[in-house]
Amino acid sequence: MAVDLIKKMGPKGSYITEMHTLKHMRKNYIPELSNRMAWDNWQKEGGTSMAQRANEKARSLLEKEHPEYVDEKLKAELLDYVKHTETRSASE
Repeated sequence: MAVDLIKKMGPKGSYITEMHTLKHMRKNYIPELSNRMAWDNWQKEGGTSMAQRANEKARSLLEKEHPEYVDEKLKAELLDYVKHTETRSASE
């Protein structure tokens, strides 16, 4: 902990401009979507853009199982409503 820096900057200080922050951020921060590879290595690894990596990350998260946020009774009511709406739309 940078106790001296914390005392110097106080609770409203901007730590991002301090060399201590930069030094430790680079050591401890591991980006998920951006990378620090050299151009040649990036090309060898496929040269994917940040948008492509974000898309892959989103798909990966969506493929994981998630807890149910809607109880079964409400889920059944919503599905009935959707079926009713689809049936009504098809007959119009």
